Amino acid sequence: MGGKFEVKAGQHQFKSGEQVVSHIPILPVFQNGLFNLSVQLTDGENIPHKNKAYFAVTESGKMIEGITDDKGYTSPIYTEKEENISFHLIDKYTYEEEEPCQILRKIKN
Repeated sequence: MGGKFEVKAGQHQFKSGEQVVSHIPILPVFQNGLFNLSVQLTDGENIPHKNKAYFAVTESGKMIEGITDDKGYTSPIYTEKEENISFHLIDKYTYEEEEPCQILRKIKN
């Protein structure tokens, strides 16, 4: 947005300039971890498991719960190092109007 400003006179009176509001975009917040993984969960015929409850267990023992999206993808899982992750569907429930934690709480009861 810069430009050339050239003055060709012996004397000029400069008045205060206009103020310009600069809109700085908000950068996304990244989760901790150098590695991340999001996978599409499919059945034996490659049909995605859409809006299904699942849990994943990392090699280090961390358990993550979630709901697949409308294409069968999990939320990203972040880890500090490269790890194997196992995914498990919870077949009994399909997401409709409830929050994932409520659905998983029902399964545990």
